[in-house]
Amino acid sequence: MDKEEAKQLFRRFRTNRSGVRKNPALASLCLICGSTDVVPLAGHEPPTMHCRSCGFNFVRYACWKCGETIDGRDPLNPPCGECGWRTCVCTACQPEGCGEQAGHAKAATEP
Repeated sequence: MDKEEAKQLFRRFRTNRSGVRKNPALASLCLICGSTDVVPLAGHEPPTMHCRSCGFNFVRYACWKCGETIDGRDPLNPPCGECGWRTCVCTACQPEGCGEQAGHAKAATEP
């Protein structure tokens, strides 16, 4: 992503984060400082991205159940009240399931 695209996305999503999960370019853009120096943190569950400029961490990964992108910065991906993983728009949270809601059934029970 070039600097101009990063600036435009930062301005658009900095204060209204709805839809962040639907824009692939936002995986490498920090919405705190506007930096594109964002890298995955190894060994973190749920998968976590890290801004090397300001130190902000956020989760971004594909839902195990439906494949939609989950981004912790998007208000439509709130944390699960029981396990803390982000909840997908399909209502799934962590792959092992936690029982908080009916949609959080264990991945092992999915076809």
